[in-house]
Amino acid sequence: MRRPCFAILGLVLVWGWADVSARANEPAAALMIDQLRKQLSGDDPRPLSGGQAAALAAVAAKSPAYAKATAHEPHFGDDSLWGPYDVARSRYAAEKWPKARLLIFRHTSGGPHRLSRASNWTDVATGKPATKPPDAETDVVLPDSDEGYILAREVVRFRHVTWGRGTSIERRRTGTDYIIHGNLWVKAGGNFFHHMRKHFAGGRHTFCRNDNTGGAGAQYVIVEKMGDGSVEFVGQFHAGDSLRQNGGTIIVAPWSALGLGARNVFRLPKGLAIEMHDGSYLGKRNAQQYTEQEMVLDGVLRAGTDKRPLAAPCYLGFTQHNYSPFEDKPYIYGLTLGATGRVEVTRAGDDEPAELVIGQHFRKTHRSTTGFKAKLHAMDAQAPQTKKIAIAAHRGAVMLGPIVIHDVGEKLLFLEDRATFASWKDIEWGARSAPADKAIRGLTDYLRKKK
Repeated sequence: MRRPCFAILGLVLVWGWADVSARANEPAAALMIDQLRKQLSGDDPRPLSGGQAAALAAVAAKSPAYAKATAHEPHFGDDSLWGPYDVARSRYAAEKWPKARLLIFRHTSGGPHRLSRASNWTDVATGKPATKPPDAETDVVLPDSDEGYILAREVVRFRHVTWGRGTSIERRRTGTDYIIHGNLWVKAGGNFFHHMRKHFAGGRHTFCRNDNTGGAGAQYVIVEKMGDGSVEFVGQFHAGDSLRQNGGTIIVAPWSALGLGARNVFRLPKGLAIEMHDGSYLGKRNAQQYTEQEMVLDGVLRAGTDKRPLAAPCYLGFTQHNYSPFEDKPYIYGLTLGATGRVEVTRAGDDEPAELVIGQHFRKTHRSTTGFKAKLHAMDAQAPQTKKIAIAAHRGAVMLGPIVIHDVGEKLLFLEDRATFASWKDIEWGARSAPADKAIRGLTDYLRKKK
């Protein structure tokens, strides 16, 4: 029997981070290891989805090189900025970009200021006000500000975007869509969240890095890459309502967290993929609302790849509760694997103490005492960790471990046929799950219950 991952997690993370600790990030690595161990064990009430990323971002922000690094000149070779994130083997670091127009925003106070107004920008090449606004072939820098400034809500395109400290977006509910074709770096102290949409577009390999605690990205985050294009999320980045993957590959960087949103079913279409890497978190960050499913996979979820095999555990997380109109159900439809759905783990060697962990995260999200959230807060307080996860798998679904599955209750593993289950490799049922023989149930029961 394989060793339970929680019992050896501290050793796993120290071992997997030996090369990083020897460089500039030893304080961050120590903080992250301790935080992640406590969160996985349930001893720390803070969310599993981002503690390690917050520790790393705090250290990077103190680097002398931090102020000069931008989305268009990221200083990938500086370990004080990028050491933990396995840049050398990333796709975005290998991308070659042609020279582009560079604009710097002229305002550092007041607002709301319009990004689509050319006169609000300085063209670096001429030192004069820009003659046309940003577009998909323009790199932009929104500078740091001690006073802070506000940007207007509008539809606008960029290539690389550096989002400085003190920058925020006005909070009113009108149609807004920032469409980013290159890299995005939200610096510490920058507030990138607003209601409505953020698009990651284009056919290249890019990064989206957020160095702020909480990691809120937008109400709707849409990844719509062309061809084999990808976006790698570095640090913490969370959708408020939904994250949609309409094209390309989503990558969760080492020691980073990507939240899928609380008010939608995340669907990975056939032919698309998600990658997770060492110490990463992918999943729900808040209690699920309005839908009884959380994740449907018709594409491929990879934990580690041939070029970047796992050296430490990563975590696929689901909520403990779902709310109206499904709050009376004693369990949550966490993961559904379609006939073409596939979950696979690639680690550096058979003796590597690395695996994909599937389970709930320990989070009580709602602290408000008024309105709808007061009801959610009361439910959290009265019945914490009461619901179990249901997993459903259609014929042909594949799971290739090592995978540890927690929090699946009795008769909550819905299978179209047992041959599918028998084909799964290196699956361990964790201490918080019912034994596999007691968890299995026919898929017809699952379909009947959903009606």
